[in-house]
Amino acid sequence: MYLELADRACEKITAAITQAETQKERPVKAILGAYNPVGTTTHVSFNTSKTDRWETDSRKCHINWVVLDSDWEAEFCPVVEGHPQVIAYVKNHNLGLEVPYRYGSTMRIYIPDFI
Repeated sequence: MYLELADRACEKITAAITQAETQKERPVKAILGAYNPVGTTTHVSFNTSKTDRWETDSRKCHINWVVLDSDWEAEFCPVVEGHPQVIAYVKNHNLGLEVPYRYGSTMRIYIPDFI
């Protein structure tokens, strides 16, 4: 059931983005960071006292554990690992991926939980 729900959610998100972008005169474009245009997880290494963790499947994630911050993340990991369209994933913990956006006249930053 999770895979079916994930598929439907992905389809709805994709349709909404596609529809919104086709109605704009100026589409949203990604801008790479000037000082870090290529992201890396080479230097990810930290200790944690948290006991809630998910041992990842090395075929889908090159980091051995996901430290779980919520029940949502605990549900997300097995679903994303089992989804046939997911090639790879990683939790965006200390990786620094931020998505700047404007809400009205205010600049904001969205930090996704997973990449």
